[in-house]
Amino acid sequence: MILALQLFHKYFLQACLPKIYGSQWSENSVRVMRAHGLKNLRQEVLATTPRRWGKTWSVASFVLALMLSVPGIRICVFSTGKRASGSLMEIVLQFIGNVEGLGRRLVKQNQEELYLSATALEDGATADSAAAKSQRQAGNTSKLFCYVS
Repeated sequence: MILALQLFHKYFLQACLPKIYGSQWSENSVRVMRAHGLKNLRQEVLATTPRRWGKTWSVASFVLALMLSVPGIRICVFSTGKRASGSLMEIVLQFIGNVEGLGRRLVKQNQEELYLSATALEDGATADSAAAKSQRQAGNTSKLFCYVS
């Protein structure tokens, strides 16, 4: 099972390389693809495993890492049901809660959307404050959308 999770992340990373490098991708693509042993780039990943193999945990950890590494990214996750969608969001929130101070960057959170600002809110500010509302519109606020397909 550990090997499967490592493979998930390997292929997730490869699929997201252009987003991770952003505007510098065109000048670095050949070098990066060579470093990863890639001849072509596939920007989609299909992970099919038995139940309880950690797909949701793997996706949740990768999504949060991407949100932290690529400020302003928009990530949309489609699930087969509301329970799976809600579970992914709960796991991302659990990870956020495990990192001191990261929760202060949450500027919007409901069952379907999570916005993570590049900077922490000031002491006393909440997700409903004017400062949070302003941060929601900032270009460097990462956004996660979890929908039922």
